[in-house]
Amino acid sequence: MLELPFLVGGLFGVRHAFEADHVAAVATLVEDDDRPVTAGLAWGVGHCLPVLALGGLFLALGVWV
Repeated sequence: MLELPFLVGGLFGVRHAFEADHVAAVATLVEDDDRPVTAGLAWGVGHCLPVLALGGLFLALGVWV
């Protein structure tokens, strides 16, 4: 049953990534970039690290949301 929150969180994350504001922001970042994959990767890591850090902290402290 522990997998369900990860699945739901992942689905919400994917939906959030394809919202118009994110698509427009990334498109602006990579518009004149020779290596758009680098910008996309940086954007993804920048969103992923805080979520992992906060989730790890919650797990370490036994906090349930």
